[in-house]
Amino acid sequence: RTGTLSHARHCLTPRLSSRTNVKGPTMALLKLASTDGIIELSDGTRWRIVPGQGDVFGRWLEGADINVSPHPERGEGHAHLNNISAGEGVDVTPEA
Repeated sequence: RTGTLSHARHCLTPRLSSRTNVKGPTMALLKLASTDGIIELSDGTRWRIVPGQGDVFGRWLEGADINVSPHPERGEGHAHLNNISAGEGVDVTPEA
């Protein structure tokens, strides 16, 4: 499993900005998951958890591998963050 994540991290080209559309899947490390629903990643992007998605504070630990992908249903500007080690994900919007 670790080999797969390492391979994926090297093969995926980061193509996202929290202020633009998510163009394709990418990997980043979790830098911060705050109590007010803000997630900050190692690539410098900041995301706000969509209301009703739940609270990840305390379960998502710093340094965790996060897969960032475009949201298939919510449209432009929305993304889905999947915490590989926690086995859970949340829908997010860019944090201004």
